[in-house]
Amino acid sequence: MISGQKLPDGPVLVDWDDAACAECRMHVGDPAYAAQLQMLDGEVLNFDDLIEVQVTGNDIEVRLRNLEYDLTRAIKRVAFGFQSIEAALANLPAEIEERRGKLMDAIAEAERERAKAADDLAVAETALKAQEKSLRAVQEKLAEAREGKARGEARPANK
Repeated sequence: MISGQKLPDGPVLVDWDDAACAECRMHVGDPAYAAQLQMLDGEVLNFDDLIEVQVTGNDIEVRLRNLEYDLTRAIKRVAFGFQSIEAALANLPAEIEERRGKLMDAIAEAERERAKAADDLAVAETALKAQEKSLRAVQEKLAEAREGKARGEARPANK
C-alpha cells in the first residue's frame, strides 16, 4: 500500500456502463454476478462473474472460477503487456511506413500545385489590373468624346 493511502471502507461504486472485467476485459454489466477485489495498493479490480458454466450434452456443470488464477493472470497481463511508445512505433509494419512516405509525397505535390496556382493567380491578377487600367483610359476618352460631341451639337443650336 502506498504510504498514507487508506483502503476503501466498502465496495467501490462501479460504473456499470463502462467497467471492464480485470480478467477477460469483457463488460461488467450485471451486478448480480459481478465481484470486486481491492488490492493492498488501493487498486480495485472488477470481475464480470465468478462462475463457469459448461454444457456437455445434457449435463450442465456450474463451478466457481479460480479467482486466484484470474487475478494472477490479470496482473501479468497488465505488467507484461505494457509497451513503450518507442517500442510500439518500432514495430510498425513496413506497409504503414510506405503509406506514410506516399502521403508525404502527396502532400509535397499538393504544395507544389498550390504554389503554381498562387503564381498563376498573381499573373492573372496583374493582367486584370492592366486591362482595368486600359478600360479606364478608354472610358475616359469615350466620356471626353461624348462631352465634345455634346458641346459641338449645343453650339449650332445657339446660333
